[in-house]
Amino acid sequence: MIPERKVLICKRAPQPRAAFGEHTHAVIAYPLVFTAGQLPIDQETGIPLESKDPELLSRTVLSRISAILEDAGSGMDRLVKVRTLFVDMNMMDTFNEVYATYVPVNPARAVAGVSELPYGCLIQMDAIALLNE
Repeated sequence: MIPERKVLICKRAPQPRAAFGEHTHAVIAYPLVFTAGQLPIDQETGIPLESKDPELLSRTVLSRISAILEDAGSGMDRLVKVRTLFVDMNMMDTFNEVYATYVPVNPARAVAGVSELPYGCLIQMDAIALLNE
């Protein structure tokens, strides 16, 4: 049997105002949920944060991932894979400190430094998690 595929749009994680094309927050393919890459977007305005504060940027991205997973019927405790992209790899230590407060499990992780992210953002994260039973 081929798993069903369901697209998820999360109202608690607004897409950027100037989104390029249709933006899906996640795709559910039972028993997994795959999030799209999440940027530090202001919850109220839908505008990318201009801050360079690594703690604020990390909390914002992790909060978005958490909200999306919850809306999908999963959670941070169900993560199996996380990928984080940094424009400035010096942010990684602060990100890891914040990450430890959000993620109670040890999923597989991939981290990479990149030269640029959309809207001039400094961090992007996506994840794969198991759906709740």
